[in-house]
Amino acid sequence: MRIRKFLNLMAGLVATIGAAITFAAELPCADVSAGARRDACEKAEIARLDAELNLACTSALKASTRPDALRQEQRAWVWARMSGHARSDFAASYRFHIERIAVLRMRTTEPGIDLHDAVMGRYGQMQPICLVSQRAKSGMECRGEAASTMTLLPVDRTRARLIVDTLFFNGHSCSFDAVGIWNGEVLEFSEEGFENGEFRPGACKLKVSFMAGKLMSLDSDGGCRSACGARGSLSNGTGDPKWPVSVADLRQRGRQGWPK
Repeated sequence: MRIRKFLNLMAGLVATIGAAITFAAELPCADVSAGARRDACEKAEIARLDAELNLACTSALKASTRPDALRQEQRAWVWARMSGHARSDFAASYRFHIERIAVLRMRTTEPGIDLHDAVMGRYGQMQPICLVSQRAKSGMECRGEAASTMTLLPVDRTRARLIVDTLFFNGHSCSFDAVGIWNGEVLEFSEEGFENGEFRPGACKLKVSFMAGKLMSLDSDGGCRSACGARGSLSNGTGDPKWPVSVADLRQRGRQGWPK
């Protein structure tokens, strides 16, 4: 009986996630002429998905054995939606909603499922905005602070989405948004990256681990540098204070810097 229940759950999940992956050919409003009518159709579709997502979230929270962790995760999803391509791009927003609804429904059906929920959420810290300046005696001019963030969201039982938006010296940054596969406690990515002067599929091999309460990121051969400016890196080997940082510390900074 437990096996049948599991198979039914996985069949439903695969169908829902499959819709998120293959939706491009069946994207709602695609048959509506571009312009005001298309915009109205897309807004109505996102509103419908928002309502569906709210119901799914309410059900998942009622079933959850760790509701606080799920709330942190949901806040992270909202921030990722607001700050990424999903904010202005209908196709990205549609995909984002479908993936999240699938995860919430899975958490409702199997509230005890291991989706690494202890590390899911939005993490970050404030970084000074410092630029090279000939006017400043020190040769550097700082103009306030900006947030460097990392958002980790589950996609299904074996995958998670990592969204990185970090700030480095002189305006350089790293922006990374990809789905990785869990290998034990390590989240592994194989994305298009830089190798021997060319972009190649799989050249970016990024590993993110959460062992011993530490968040560590490793781009061992520099293949992921295409996601960064000259002084940015996705690896902790640069000595950047964001890597490694304890998960507890990151969560605390997140609470101080972003709304609950």
